[in-house]
Amino acid sequence: MKKRIAAICTVAALAGVGAAQVLVWFNAGIVHLLVISPAAWAVEDAVHAAPIILACLLGAGLMTIAGWLNYEDVEGEEDYGRIRRTHARNPEYPGDKEEWGA
Repeated sequence: MKKRIAAICTVAALAGVGAAQVLVWFNAGIVHLLVISPAAWAVEDAVHAAPIILACLLGAGLMTIAGWLNYEDVEGEEDYGRIRRTHARNPEYPGDKEEWGA
Protein backbone atom coordinates (compact mmCIF):
# COMPACT_ATOMS: atom_id res chain seq x y z
CA MET A 1 0.00 0.00 0.00
CA LYS A 2 2.81 2.42 0.88
CA LYS A 3 4.61 1.60 -2.36
CA ARG A 4 1.47 2.33 -4.35
CA ILE A 5 0.98 5.72 -2.65
CA ALA A 6 4.65 6.53 -3.23
CA ALA A 7 4.30 5.59 -6.89
CA ILE A 8 1.20 7.76 -7.30
CA CYS A 9 2.92 10.71 -5.61
CA THR A 10 5.99 10.24 -7.80
CA VAL A 11 3.91 10.19 -10.98
CA ALA A 12 1.99 13.29 -9.84
CA ALA A 13 5.23 15.12 -9.07
CA LEU A 14 6.70 14.22 -12.45
CA ALA A 15 3.49 15.34 -14.18
CA GLY A 16 3.71 18.66 -12.33
CA VAL A 17 7.34 19.11 -13.38
CA GLY A 18 6.40 18.30 -16.98
CA ALA A 19 3.54 20.81 -16.93
CA ALA A 20 5.86 23.46 -15.52
CA GLN A 21 8.38 22.74 -18.27
CA VAL A 22 5.67 23.13 -20.91
CA LEU A 23 4.77 26.53 -19.42
CA VAL A 24 8.44 27.54 -19.57
CA TRP A 25 8.56 26.54 -23.24
CA PHE A 26 5.41 28.54 -23.99
CA ASN A 27 6.87 31.53 -22.15
CA ALA A 28 10.10 31.31 -24.15
CA GLY A 29 8.10 31.00 -27.36
CA ILE A 30 6.09 34.12 -26.55
CA VAL A 31 9.30 36.04 -25.80
CA HIS A 32 10.75 34.86 -29.11
CA LEU A 33 7.64 35.93 -31.02
CA LEU A 34 7.61 39.34 -29.36
CA VAL A 35 11.28 39.98 -30.10
CA ILE A 36 11.09 38.98 -33.78
CA SER A 37 7.69 40.64 -34.36
CA PRO A 38 7.49 43.69 -36.63
CA ALA A 39 7.07 45.84 -33.50
CA ALA A 40 10.54 44.62 -32.41
CA TRP A 41 10.11 44.58 -28.65
CA ALA A 42 13.15 45.00 -26.46
CA VAL A 43 14.22 41.74 -24.87
CA GLU A 44 13.66 43.04 -21.31
CA ASP A 45 10.15 44.22 -22.16
CA ALA A 46 9.32 40.94 -23.87
CA VAL A 47 10.59 38.94 -20.88
CA HIS A 48 8.38 40.97 -18.53
CA ALA A 49 5.29 40.86 -20.79
CA ALA A 50 5.41 37.17 -21.74
CA PRO A 51 4.11 35.75 -18.41
CA ILE A 52 1.20 38.20 -18.44
CA ILE A 53 0.31 37.23 -22.00
CA LEU A 54 0.61 33.54 -21.09
CA ALA A 55 -1.66 34.02 -18.05
CA CYS A 56 -4.25 35.79 -20.21
CA LEU A 57 -4.16 33.01 -22.79
CA LEU A 58 -4.52 30.32 -20.12
CA GLY A 59 -7.39 32.20 -18.50
CA ALA A 60 -9.18 32.57 -21.82
CA GLY A 61 -8.68 28.87 -22.48
CA LEU A 62 -10.08 27.92 -19.08
CA MET A 63 -13.11 30.17 -19.57
CA THR A 64 -13.70 28.62 -22.99
CA ILE A 65 -13.56 25.11 -21.58
CA ALA A 66 -15.87 26.11 -18.71
CA GLY A 67 -18.33 27.52 -21.25
CA TRP A 68 -18.26 24.29 -23.22
CA LEU A 69 -18.90 22.26 -20.08
CA ASN A 70 -21.80 24.48 -18.97
CA TYR A 71 -23.46 24.65 -22.37
CA GLU A 72 -26.81 22.92 -22.33
CA ASP A 73 -27.79 21.61 -25.72
CA VAL A 74 -31.57 21.54 -25.98
CA GLU A 75 -32.92 19.09 -28.52
CA GLY A 76 -35.70 20.39 -30.74
CA GLU A 77 -35.15 24.03 -29.76
CA GLU A 78 -35.12 25.68 -33.17
CA ASP A 79 -36.19 29.20 -32.25
CA TYR A 80 -33.16 29.86 -30.10
CA GLY A 81 -32.91 33.51 -29.16
CA ARG A 82 -36.52 34.42 -29.89
CA ILE A 83 -38.47 36.15 -27.18
CA ARG A 84 -41.78 34.50 -26.38
CA ARG A 85 -44.38 37.02 -25.22
CA THR A 86 -47.56 35.06 -25.63
CA HIS A 87 -48.42 35.29 -21.93
CA ALA A 88 -49.32 39.00 -22.17
CA ARG A 89 -51.75 38.44 -25.05
CA ASN A 90 -53.88 35.86 -23.30
CA PRO A 91 -57.19 37.02 -21.81
CA GLU A 92 -56.54 35.05 -18.63
CA TYR A 93 -53.39 37.03 -17.94
CA PRO A 94 -53.85 38.62 -14.50
CA GLY A 95 -54.25 42.36 -14.48
CA ASP A 96 -55.33 42.88 -18.06
CA LYS A 97 -57.93 45.62 -17.74
CA GLU A 98 -58.41 46.22 -14.04
CA GLU A 99 -54.90 47.43 -13.28
CA TRP A 100 -54.34 49.46 -16.43
CA GLY A 101 -57.61 51.36 -16.36
CA ALA A 102 -58.81 50.17 -19.75
